[in-house]
Amino acid sequence: MSLTKKQITNKLISDNKLKPNDVAVISEYLTNGFIQWKAYKAGHTKCNDESCRVEAAKYFAKPNVKESISNVLDYLLDGIKHTLHYQIIKTYRNRAFYNVDDIIDDDGNMREDLSEDLKCVIDGVEHKPMLIGSGENAETLYTKKYTLANRDKALEQLTKYMAIISDKLEISGKIETIAHPVAEQLKQIREQFKSK
Repeated sequence: MSLTKKQITNKLISDNKLKPNDVAVISEYLTNGFIQWKAYKAGHTKCNDESCRVEAAKYFAKPNVKESISNVLDYLLDGIKHTLHYQIIKTYRNRAFYNVDDIIDDDGNMREDLSEDLKCVIDGVEHKPMLIGSGENAETLYTKKYTLANRDKALEQLTKYMAIISDKLEISGKIETIAHPVAEQLKQIREQFKSK
């Protein structure tokens, strides 16, 4: 999630812990390269560069300033966490529960119309030369050997990841809000296990 300076400022104001100068400084810090002394100067315009450097070091060491920056960064990263968890679970799920017939046709060739979900199942393709005939009539044909994902290993990785993410979500106490895509994936995986 990418926020504008105004959105970051509004987020800082909504926390109700900061003075207007603090909001200006932290907003500047988060939107213009994390340069402490320049950010400090944004909230303290009468400060010269040298004294801004000294005061900025003291200012950014304050616990309430660190907490405010941390809160905004968590807020910014929240959308990315959803997407990342969803992608990891989706990949492990695809690698654990694929159908070979969806990847390889009846002649042993890889299907040309593979979905993006199935492409992650293919771990490798090896071209092997094979000599047919002998002498002048010898002909070299190439065979392809496909290496597909190890389902057991993928299922083990999926299980481990789900245990890790479930523990983190339970600790945070925000399962409903943080884990929406994750919760949906858990539900699908449980249904697949029940049907087997």
